[in-house]
Parts: sequence; structure tokens; C-alpha cells
Amino acid sequence: METLAARIKSSRKMRGLTQQQLADKLDIDQGFISRLERGEKGVTIDLLNRLAKLLEVPLSYLLGETNSTQQEKLPVPSGLKDLEADTALTETLNINKTEWLALKSILLPAETNKEGYVQLLYTIRAITK
Repeated sequence: METLAARIKSSRKMRGLTQQQLADKLDIDQGFISRLERGEKGVTIDLLNRLAKLLEVPLSYLLGETNSTQQEKLPVPSGLKDLEADTALTETLNINKTEWLALKSILLPAETNKEGYVQLLYTIRAITK
């Protein structure tokens, strides 16, 4: 809890935000931010995700799992590159920005070809309806 509190506070200060400004952006009370930064208040995963996004740091940094405040850029797998390069197929599938982000964010245990990513897209669409 101490690491989380300290990292929220330091990340807020690095962004040049006051507690009140951060609270306003999150639509929560400034006192909650104060207690959070002192380690006196717990936080939900939803709020943690919002904090990480707003403070522009990885969630893993806030949780103390890494010391890097930079978002890690993962290499794009060859199957996903092949799908991106196939403009006729991507136009037919009408892949939206959110779906692209979902496809790029999923770490698969083995190399997957273009057809595998199409199947993954169908799965994403099925579970998000």
C-alpha cells in the first residue's frame, strides 16, 4: 500500500497536477486523493486503471511490479502484421479502433497466423455484444 500511495503522489506531481485537479479529473473528492496518497484509503481496480491512464503510467508501475514509468511497447506479432497488411480483408471485416487495440493487447502463448487473429476478432466480437 505504501508503494502505491507514493507512486500515485509522485506521478501526480510529475504531471504537474494538484490533488484537487486530479480529483476533478476523476470526479472524486480531493480528500479521498489525500487519504489515498497517505496510504489510508484502498482503491478499486477501476480507479487504479483510471489513475494509470490519467497519470500516463503503466498500471504495473503503480502496483510496484516495475520501476519503469514508461508504457512498454510490445512487438507486433507477424500474424497481426499480416492481417493489418491485408487491406481487402480488414475492410471486409470492418475492424474498428477498439477491436485493433484489443487484438494488439492480447499476448498469445504461441505464434498465431492471420487466420488465427481473424478467429480471435470473432471471439472478441462475440463476447463484447
